[in-house]
Amino acid sequence: MASRCVAELRHLLPDEGLSDAVGHLEISGIQLDSRNIEPGDLFIAVPGAAPGIAAPGAGQHNNTDGRMFIIEAIAAGAVAVIAEQTGWQEDWQEGIALDCPVPVLLIAELAKNVSAIAGRFYGEPSNHVNVIGVTGTNGKTTCTQLLAQLFNHLDVPAGVIGTLGYGMADAELSSLEMTATGLTTPDAVLGQQILADMYARGAGYVAMEVSSHGLDQGRINGIRMRGAVFTNLSRDHLDYHGAMADYFSSKKKLFAQPGLQFAVINVDDRAGVALTESLARHIKCYSYSVADSSASVFADAVSLSGHGLEADIVTPWGKARLRSRLIGEFNLSNLLAVIAVACATGLQLGDVVDAVAKLRPVAGRLEVVSDDSRPLVIVDYAHTPDALEKVLATLGPTTRNTAGSKLWCVFGCGGERDRGKRPEMGAVAERLADEVVVTSDNPRGEAPAKIISDILAGASRPFHSIEDRAEAIHFAIVHAAPADTVLIAGKGHEEYQITGDNRLPFVDAAQARLALRSRDADIGSASRRGLGDDSA
Repeated sequence: MASRCVAELRHLLPDEGLSDAVGHLEISGIQLDSRNIEPGDLFIAVPGAAPGIAAPGAGQHNNTDGRMFIIEAIAAGAVAVIAEQTGWQEDWQEGIALDCPVPVLLIAELAKNVSAIAGRFYGEPSNHVNVIGVTGTNGKTTCTQLLAQLFNHLDVPAGVIGTLGYGMADAELSSLEMTATGLTTPDAVLGQQILADMYARGAGYVAMEVSSHGLDQGRINGIRMRGAVFTNLSRDHLDYHGAMADYFSSKKKLFAQPGLQFAVINVDDRAGVALTESLARHIKCYSYSVADSSASVFADAVSLSGHGLEADIVTPWGKARLRSRLIGEFNLSNLLAVIAVACATGLQLGDVVDAVAKLRPVAGRLEVVSDDSRPLVIVDYAHTPDALEKVLATLGPTTRNTAGSKLWCVFGCGGERDRGKRPEMGAVAERLADEVVVTSDNPRGEAPAKIISDILAGASRPFHSIEDRAEAIHFAIVHAAPADTVLIAGKGHEEYQITGDNRLPFVDAAQARLALRSRDADIGSASRRGLGDDSA
């Protein structure tokens, strides 16, 4: 991470009319959490109800109000405090000693300005590195990871920020070394700090996942975007947004970011069509599609298999034959977005498609766990009805190429999240999978049995129900035939399971490998018993 900077408070708050004494205070760090304060820091105290400013895992005591911890911040060495003015309580003021040498400044609508304040502190890094923001219900992680890989393959150093964390490729391009943040879009201070660090390390581009929560809460308000991508819109996060219209409104905020030069939009999605129509007069838009030949970037003569994909692509920059080891039509769509971004930045189409052929699949996104001698076991992050449908629709045809083979689906739904999608996902699994094992995802504070019951309400035929996720994975893999496919959906790359207040280690791929070894041992034992009978 970037070394600590030093800036005068007046440079961070140029419009506040600070006195000379206050304005010339030197700030050596910015914190949203009083527990992280070091001497010389500025403490920004905002209500914890604004996740992403003070979010679970990212800010001051989850949803508690950061203003309650001003005294602790000062005691830890904060040299200045800025706090949200709205809702300020007099007892907070009374708790601060009258002779306290630390200024406490009250600012209205502070949360939406934190990103800009942090940007000034870190030297406006998005003015120096090209940031590409990617939003949409599904595909954000894949698109950003592939973009970073592609830029690096073409000798353009690039970083990525998103669900898997943040990082830049190593020298051999063998991996993107990721540091977790706990959020798809980091909090407003950390986001600027990461960009500054990547700029210092030589990044020319940063591909950044931008969630609807992050947009709604202003986490990227101070970040200039060179390009923005819209992948799709389907049901998710309605526990937060309430309605699809509000969810879409949050997504659209990305396309109003300062400095935006172009937008890349999926017009196979109805929301993408509407977005393109609303933006076309104001900004350069590149549409992409696997079905509409009038799109700016279009895939024709498509060939999909269990080993990869090929397509002829037509673009404003010419035509080319695309080959990739990624599988599925939805990954073809993701690749079209990546190609459009790369070419819009000035890279040559021929170089881009050559690099695409080298791109590696993303962890937890159609990640193959088993080899050819056993059931094909795949781990995927699909946790919405739309994503689950796309993955099952991709795997179904290749699975059923072998007579009698079955597609298994192991999945659950998160607790304390959008309950309405649970029966929808049950209906999708019933329609597209041959065998379904319903289990726990991250139940949080909800009873797993209740979540499973909600899922089963969407199905009209019996499913296997096993609350323990490890047992469910083991059951499916042990009972699957060698030619079957087992999809383990919902958690993908995650390395934990949240049960109650506990965040317990849990990795789907690791559990799948354990189950495969157990299956192999059972088969080996049965074979040895059979040989013994024959020799008797």
